[in-house]
Amino acid sequence: MKLAKFLAAVILTLILFQSLRQAPTLKAQIAGNYLELLGGYLKASNTDSLPLAAFTFEAWIKPASTAGRQIILSIGSKSPQDAGGYGKLHYEIALNGGSLDLSYRTSPETYIGVISGNIKAGEWSHVGVTVTSARPNLFVNGQKIGNTNITSGQLLSAGPDIILGDSFMESYQFASPFKGSVDEVRISKAERDIAGLWTSGAYTSSLVADGNTVLLWHMDQVRGETTVADSSSNGISGSLIGGDGKIHFYGVLPTATPFVLPTIRWLRPILPTLSFPFPTLIAPTNQPAPTGEVPTPTSFSVRQWPRPNRTFSR
Repeated sequence: MKLAKFLAAVILTLILFQSLRQAPTLKAQIAGNYLELLGGYLKASNTDSLPLAAFTFEAWIKPASTAGRQIILSIGSKSPQDAGGYGKLHYEIALNGGSLDLSYRTSPETYIGVISGNIKAGEWSHVGVTVTSARPNLFVNGQKIGNTNITSGQLLSAGPDIILGDSFMESYQFASPFKGSVDEVRISKAERDIAGLWTSGAYTSSLVADGNTVLLWHMDQVRGETTVADSSSNGISGSLIGGDGKIHFYGVLPTATPFVLPTIRWLRPILPTLSFPFPTLIAPTNQPAPTGEVPTPTSFSVRQWPRPNRTFSR
């Protein structure tokens, strides 16, 4: 029984080692864990309804494909709804045929849309969006893409409904969810120097929250957890919607009882101490001398025996 458990442990270790060897290497230096979206989405709520002085969105994404229009981030209000029965869109960033697509509204009611860039499927890319009263800007891997001469009006709030990976309406039938991986998501109420942050290497490690951060999601939880923690002081945590099959943190599912490989120790046998008796040799101090008379050897005499006479008959 012990041998069977040991062999099972060895086999599991070899399988795990082989899977790690075959795992794809990330081209981007993603910090910690990340979120995988397979049709699900991340939902959060922001109670701050004040208009923003500026809006910034930063994230690492790795799309499974670039086909169609896939919503990466959507912010808006489900109520009050307009005449068509839809809520009010505030900000939306999407992947549109491999390009970065930004849509947002201002006050008074003005709808602005910008699309540019080239993002590849199956590769990590850093995307960034900044919106000010002067103009919107799009960034891919730290590079500003496209030129816009659009002047924005007063910006809307970053809420109340925040959806990562789908429309803020959630059940909107014309929306297509983003499918792929996402990491290091930060929303800010100020304009970030995305090009400068890229050059300084800030995006190759975990971002830091400050007074302008609305939310910061590092996505460092493990698979099986259903909440992503906000690293800012605002406490805007998100809930994973759709079940583990559609949205989860990268990794294997944890088991109820963690499997621990047995520890093998080889004990060196201790041999018994053997002792052998050795004879005690005493060297003689005096050479013994013969006592009495020395026997005289008896002389040896050869007797002459007569040769027998034999008679031979023919």
